[in-house]
Amino acid sequence: MITRESPPASRRPLRCCLIAGEESGDRLGAALIRSLRRRQPAAQFFGVGGRDMEQEGFHGLFPIADIAVAGFANPVRRLPLILRRIREAARAVVEGDPD
Repeated sequence: MITRESPPASRRPLRCCLIAGEESGDRLGAALIRSLRRRQPAAQFFGVGGRDMEQEGFHGLFPIADIAVAGFANPVRRLPLILRRIREAARAVVEGDPD
């Protein structure tokens, strides 16, 4: 079995995975990214977020609208997509090897 070995943390940029499930989380995530970039300019950010986070250099896995649902009937109708997106995000976290 071939495994990918990550370089030591001291030799690679900080890698952060963030998950924001709706717009207020997207705004908070963008502020966090800005703050961390002041200390770690080469930091890399990926995961689930929206437009505000992407404007800060965040790499989103899929549109936040896929999982941002409200009410009772809408989440039930969209459950297959939501579950698929959860699996995709979990896989990306493992493969992305965040710090």
